[in-house]
Amino acid sequence: AVVSTQSTGHSWESIVSFHLGCSFSFDSKLTSSGIDLNSAGKGNVSMFISNIKCIPSGPFDCNMAVSMRPIPEDLIEKVVELSVNMDFAHGAPIHIGNPEDIGISYSKPGVLKTDFGREGVIPPGTVPCFWACGVTGLVAMRSAKLPKSFTHYPGHMFVADVLSDDVPKIFSSS
Repeated sequence: AVVSTQSTGHSWESIVSFHLGCSFSFDSKLTSSGIDLNSAGKGNVSMFISNIKCIPSGPFDCNMAVSMRPIPEDLIEKVVELSVNMDFAHGAPIHIGNPEDIGISYSKPGVLKTDFGREGVIPPGTVPCFWACGVTGLVAMRSAKLPKSFTHYPGHMFVADVLSDDVPKIFSSS
């Protein structure tokens, strides 16, 4: 539920706000280019806390959260080409291939043990591709143990009135 800032009794002058991009922003670009992202099921993506260390800052000290999409092996190069210039939405994959290289384990053959989202199924003929994930903000907030913080819930991100295709034009004109 949305609560009015006036009703909280909290001083909002010291609040810092920032928005993290979401990999959902490039999903439509991939699907419109013929890449099936539902091969492992519909709904939210699989998300994991990797062993990739973020650069600590003050009380924030955590590992990077990543989202995974199983991509047909012959389409990986195309996926990288489509997502690399979308740095506002995490850009190209940060890891392609063996999940164990970034600290992600299997719960059973062909299925990764997830921390958030849907089951991490890797169908035959696909390769797991991992992108930086906005859930890193949640992981960072938890690591800081702040008395009050707000962030998005996995799969429920900030929504704006700007289309993903328009973001590069906005940033290049400023």
